[in-house]
Amino acid sequence: MNNQKPKSRMQYGLNRTVANCCGNSLMPVIIALAISMAASVTFLQQGTVLNEKTLMLEAPNELIRLTKKFKDEIKAYKDASIVSTTATFSPNLGFNVFGNGVRSRENSTSSGNYELLYVTKTPSQCQELAALLAKHPDVSRVCCGCSDTTHITIFQY
Repeated sequence: MNNQKPKSRMQYGLNRTVANCCGNSLMPVIIALAISMAASVTFLQQGTVLNEKTLMLEAPNELIRLTKKFKDEIKAYKDASIVSTTATFSPNLGFNVFGNGVRSRENSTSSGNYELLYVTKTPSQCQELAALLAKHPDVSRVCCGCSDTTHITIFQY
């Protein structure tokens, strides 16, 4: 099947290609890996920014829903306190889209009788959400940064 003589196979066969390799075949692989790593880092950074934008799109709807629920809890507490003197105000509002707990408490200041504390990740998110909520009918007063720069404090009477 093979018509070549043994001597010619040694000159033109596998041995000749091995002799021509100079050891530079690893350099293109390293360059390709470096380019791939840079592209991956950029892609992950864009994903993080997109995730933050998605949270900021979900947060206003959640905040409006929470203020309505908060107002209903206040009404239920006031109705229960008329009937019983041992009524306590402790609505369970859970966690927000930023992964932080939403807290509420009775307040004795002139700002409002009840507070809803909604924690964001950055002060700019806090200010943006507070501006959206400032004219909402279920909110008496909104303060961004009253106690901390990342808290939205919603006051109810």
